[in-house]
Amino acid sequence: MNSGDTDDQEPVLASEVLDANNRDLMPAVLRDVLDYWESVRTEGFAPRWADFDLDKLSPEIIPWCIVADVVGKNVQDAEFKYRFWGSARTRLVGMDLTGKTIRDMPRPDMVKALMADYREVCQIKSPLLLKKIVTFEIGDAVEFISLKAPLSDTGERVDNVLVVSYYPDIDGRHYTYYKSEPPISIKRWRLDP
Repeated sequence: MNSGDTDDQEPVLASEVLDANNRDLMPAVLRDVLDYWESVRTEGFAPRWADFDLDKLSPEIIPWCIVADVVGKNVQDAEFKYRFWGSARTRLVGMDLTGKTIRDMPRPDMVKALMADYREVCQIKSPLLLKKIVTFEIGDAVEFISLKAPLSDTGERVDNVLVVSYYPDIDGRHYTYYKSEPPISIKRWRLDP
């Protein structure tokens, strides 16, 4: 496969909803995040952002975390502004979105998918577990698992959405999707037999 094969046609992003209550479907690192989320949820459907300490999560997963503020009172029209954007996400997407909105995301298909996901979390007021699949023109596909969980200061509405993505086999194709430059360790991994 030459590097141009994945650039001829835009990749297609698809989502598969998984059962967030079935811990067997979750990688251990996401189970740990959900266990911590539940442990700090004292009342209501979600913990408060003030009670959720990212530093209590595994150091390996924190760079893959995002916290988005919900802007607006109507779920259907809600916008999302990034309060926290992990450093590994910055590398993957090719930009730091801290303080920016979801619409600043470089891929329109990802904006549409994330808007739907975040709004779903606001509507159902519970964690959402998704398998994301990116398929390239040549039929090559990559996957990752994403846990999205609500945070609520009032116990009545979702005020923030916590997003934790897990890439079990991250490689250059994930970076190709965002048209960003993979770190040298991934470049070496892809070149070495």
